[in-house]
Amino acid sequence: MSQVRIHIVDDHALFREGLRAVLERQEGLVVEADSGSVTIGVEAALALRPEVVLMDVRFPDSSGIDATQRIVEGAPGVRVIALSMMADDDCIARMLTAGARGYVLKDVSSEDLVAAIRTVAAGGAALTPELAARILDQYRALAGREGRALRSQLTDREVEILQLLSEGLTNALIGGRLGLSEQTIKNALSSLYAKLRVSNRTEAVVLTTRLGIVKGKE
Repeated sequence: MSQVRIHIVDDHALFREGLRAVLERQEGLVVEADSGSVTIGVEAALALRPEVVLMDVRFPDSSGIDATQRIVEGAPGVRVIALSMMADDDCIARMLTAGARGYVLKDVSSEDLVAAIRTVAAGGAALTPELAARILDQYRALAGREGRALRSQLTDREVEILQLLSEGLTNALIGGRLGLSEQTIKNALSSLYAKLRVSNRTEAVVLTTRLGIVKGKE
């Protein structure tokens, strides 16, 4: 098992000590350093370049969000996991936007935290289950609103064409199915690509299927 070097950045000394003790009992995990402030934490992360930084979100002197962005920009190979008591949507979104590869609540089990560290160190992303479910729900709601807005800009005939396109039919076959010429279908697709802001049929199918405007080929 490859070694994962970890840097803990949290302003609570007792928490850092306890977390270090838990992690150092795990095979292949090494806590290389721990820092109690953003300034020291960022400097240490940029100097040591550990595989994973466990970053609190709120500090007296600054923000874990700003620290994460500075670390990711200065050392792209370092992966940051937010480890926080804060579970509000805005904080999660800002931390992930800053470049964090994971967001884990501090009441998580040691087993789940270790799993998150190994996942992120290997190039993946990690969220505690309750946060993952919330983000998925938000994504679905956003996709639904986006889909309804885009559908309102399309005619029923355009949706028909997109549906046949998603089923793999050629322009000629689509024209035959709808009683239109192949050239008419080509013209309609050019107009559709402009509306959808895509450049080809594959992108059109992927977008409209993702947004629920058409049903994908079964």
